[in-house]
Amino acid sequence: MFAVAHVGCGGNASVPTASHTTTERPASAPPPQLAALWHRVVAAEHAWLSRDTVVIHHRGGVVWGRDARTGASRWIHGYAEDRTVDADDDAVLVADPGEMTCLDPRTGEPRWSLELERAETIDGLAIAGPIAAIAYRAGPREALRATPSPSHVRVLALADGATVADHAFADVTSVERDADRELVIVRGDPSFAWVNDTTLAPVGDDACFVTDDVVLAGPDCGLVDDFESSRRLVEARSTRDATTRWTRAVHRTFPGPVVLHTSDAVLLASEDGELELVDLETGASRWTLRLDEPVRSASGWIPAAAEGTHAVLGLRTSPARLVVIDLARGVVLREVLAPSEVGYLQLSGGLLLSFTDAELWVAELD
Repeated sequence: MFAVAHVGCGGNASVPTASHTTTERPASAPPPQLAALWHRVVAAEHAWLSRDTVVIHHRGGVVWGRDARTGASRWIHGYAEDRTVDADDDAVLVADPGEMTCLDPRTGEPRWSLELERAETIDGLAIAGPIAAIAYRAGPREALRATPSPSHVRVLALADGATVADHAFADVTSVERDADRELVIVRGDPSFAWVNDTTLAPVGDDACFVTDDVVLAGPDCGLVDDFESSRRLVEARSTRDATTRWTRAVHRTFPGPVVLHTSDAVLLASEDGELELVDLETGASRWTLRLDEPVRSASGWIPAAAEGTHAVLGLRTSPARLVVIDLARGVVLREVLAPSEVGYLQLSGGLLLSFTDAELWVAELD
């Protein structure tokens, strides 16, 4: 899986030096066109590749399961009001302030349901390996209240919905997941915490962890991008005690240098098209690669996805391009023209899913 980083704040430690390879790519002929297996115009809040099913959360309370290779409809659930939804390879969770239901991704059949007593709002929902976490504000549903209701984060066993932990917060702004490490990340008050093996661990009072600009890149490492400094810095900090592990100065970038991460490395990008893979533990460079095209995005993020040793980057050229990179060797394996606009990307089992707020397509990468 992958994580896209946004800009935040940084630090001042040094970076270990290491030998690495640099590859210059010669200019080439226009790449071939990648054909979509199927394409739909949709108003989607989100979409997921769940093994051989694409789960689409439509605006207005519709959750739809479609065959990943053909786009044929497998199941559909329509709700009177919109729902909070998350999905992975093995489950689809659908929640509203009264109830949460777990669906089978392939059939859409309910596996279990859980009543959320006294919940008035859903503030976040995330699946991470064998557990799931839901954040909600509990209390009577009153229109006006002088003191906000407390927030709860309930950790559940995904197999049967059994509650394994329940934590109270003054406030929760979001619940997210890092599927690489099967973590659930809670942002709020406390400012930053993570759930791992059903244990909640506050991380400290460092201001950088208050923002939404931290990528949890490993079991105990967070990345921060400094955008206010005259230099561009990427800093790795321990999520246990907020101490700095390493800091790396990077080339001019927009919107931010961190494109994606694997379990042990981080891929950085500069606006001029240079990519660099950095060891997550030490900050040492493994390789650099210069692309033919600049890496930039006016929307504030760079489409990217990874599976195994392969990564896919979306270059928002005209027409849009997709670049497949071997993360182990630092070489471009393939470059193609995208079937349509490139949005959020997910790569799973050789299938590439792209979706925006207006369209969705799936293609097969050889």
